[in-house]
Amino acid sequence: MKSKLLIIIQSIMIITLVWVIFLIGSDKILLDSDINEEEDDEEIIIDYTELIDGLTYVRLPSAVVKNSGITSQPLIISSEISDVFSYGEVVNLTDLFTKKNNLANQFRKKIKLENKLEGELDILKKLISLNKDNKNISDNVILEKEGDIDILQNDLAIIENDINNIIINTEHKWGEFFGKHIALGKNTVAKKLFDNKYRLINITIPSAKLATEMPKTINVFLPHDSKNIYKANFISDAPSSNISLQGKSFFYVVENNDIKLGSKIKADITKINNQVKRKKLFIPSESVVWTSGKPWVFIKKDGDENIFLRKPLINPLETENGWIILEDNLKNNELVVVDGAQLLLSEEFKYQIKNENED
Repeated sequence: MKSKLLIIIQSIMIITLVWVIFLIGSDKILLDSDINEEEDDEEIIIDYTELIDGLTYVRLPSAVVKNSGITSQPLIISSEISDVFSYGEVVNLTDLFTKKNNLANQFRKKIKLENKLEGELDILKKLISLNKDNKNISDNVILEKEGDIDILQNDLAIIENDINNIIINTEHKWGEFFGKHIALGKNTVAKKLFDNKYRLINITIPSAKLATEMPKTINVFLPHDSKNIYKANFISDAPSSNISLQGKSFFYVVENNDIKLGSKIKADITKINNQVKRKKLFIPSESVVWTSGKPWVFIKKDGDENIFLRKPLINPLETENGWIILEDNLKNNELVVVDGAQLLLSEEFKYQIKNENED
């Protein structure tokens, strides 16, 4: 009887164990199914980029182009350019004043040493003369005087080297014009600047490569006051450019001190750009997208309505309605995207960002 009861209990335990194993397996299947469903629910990002001849194009389905309202228009030649401006600032000359004062101090020391050296050389000549005439002037006295003269000559050489360093440093930071006139003080423009009667303006012109020669005069004004126009006269190239602006910088002088130091100014460079004979293209402002701190546009590939290529604007000139560029990497009659450029930029980089996140 006991053996039968034991067999029954063992059978029940085996059946229970089988059910437990079955239930655990079912839960795992359900869990795997839930995971797969969650993975299926994740957003599927389609790569619309395509490499053609080493260039990255964006190819969108026709339906996406239509539904997104992406439109384009031919680039046109700009026959007239109006209100083309560049930017700059009124330069603070404190550093230049400091260099000028240091240079003046060095020149005073030099003159003082030269006069002292001249006197010591005169005394040495007399001592040598007396020594030759046996008038109780020993050779040691002459040697001591020659030693004093050597020290003076060495000090003079040090000062002359300091003077040259100041001038070289001035030329490096402020250009040859100021390196030349910081010491002489005879140039009228430089003197007026040092006397705080003129204002020095640093103008950065993105179109510098477009112009064959900078004009002698240019009109400048404060951004918030376009009615008060100041005539600025060219004096030299600026050794360094404003890092926040693309282009080349130049020094101009306004012959009054009405504008405050450090003021931002705008410069009318319309005439500069009109000197250029090469074709200029107009880029609508709505076509421009920005990435990596640079302006770009999307061009529709010739013969295909759904493929677009991003191209940079090279040396663009900002106008009230858009940008002016020289015909270079962008050509007349190329189809530039005017609506939907930002969407194309997002599609170009979206798949790249997805891949980076997966890595």
